[in-house]
Amino acid sequence: MTSRITDKSGMLPNGITAAMDQLIAQRDRATEILMRVRRDIDLLAEAQHQLTIGLNRVMRALNSAPHTTALPSPATPRLTEPPFRGPRFIRLKELRFRIGMAPSGIWQMVKDGRFPKPRRIGERAVAWLEEEVIAWIAARRPSDEVLNVDQRRPKPRRD
Repeated sequence: MTSRITDKSGMLPNGITAAMDQLIAQRDRATEILMRVRRDIDLLAEAQHQLTIGLNRVMRALNSAPHTTALPSPATPRLTEPPFRGPRFIRLKELRFRIGMAPSGIWQMVKDGRFPKPRRIGERAVAWLEEEVIAWIAARRPSDEVLNVDQRRPKPRRD
């Protein structure tokens, strides 16, 4: 009695043999990639170790250096003063984190007139004026958008 996979001579059909050869080749390639990744992980760990050693040396040198109480010269710019005092634009990525909303929610509020409109800053780029965003945040009471569980709007059904 012969198996359903083998033919009368006990050999695998050409299609199955070719498929098995491809699977073996893919397994070998995956193993090779895995070995490369493991080698890269080892190299990254070594680089991190060397960086840690270097940073420790720098920290020790800074801590052992004599401290001076000299004031910075007037020509030295102060780090607390912003170099530019004009209007600042905020792109969508930063805006998301500033107000804690997803882009779709921000765009819906712009559409509904509940959020400042963005300004075009390039052919394919828009941004919001920081002043307007700060004013919107200041005018918004923390409880404005908090909904009770019973007050939530039902999601629209898609049939």
